[in-house]
Amino acid sequence: MLLPFTTSAMDAKAVCEQLQPVMTELRAQLPQDVDYMTKLTGVQAIFLSGNCLLNYTYVVSAKHFLQEMSAENQLSAEENLELLQTDDGINAVKSVFSDMAKNAAAAHFAVFTTIPKIKITYSHSFDNQKIPSQTTVVLDNTQLPEMD
Repeated sequence: MLLPFTTSAMDAKAVCEQLQPVMTELRAQLPQDVDYMTKLTGVQAIFLSGNCLLNYTYVVSAKHFLQEMSAENQLSAEENLELLQTDDGINAVKSVFSDMAKNAAAAHFAVFTTIPKIKITYSHSFDNQKIPSQTTVVLDNTQLPEMD
């Protein structure tokens, strides 16, 4: 999501305040297709304990995800579903979502990299309860010292 403002000399509270109407408008348009297997289902910006916490919630089509896995590893959808319930499978999914988060941070959230006290997360769940949900940190500046 591209943000319609500049962040020069902004702090986390000001960012959260400016994002509130943007998030409200975006929530009214949800769910929204991100790609052929992913829907954005929720967004929020909360100012809590001095931090601006942004979270994007997605639902992923297990059928399409398993098809992509099968194309990569030549296992059946059933075998991949079993794999996704193991530590190796969970770690593989974490790696996929971590790579996506790094790309998103560079492409969409670079404006936030210098602002202390901002944390952006992606929460992915699947439309099949057998596949564990994943929460990925896109950007975490909560440990950066505040600027004077």
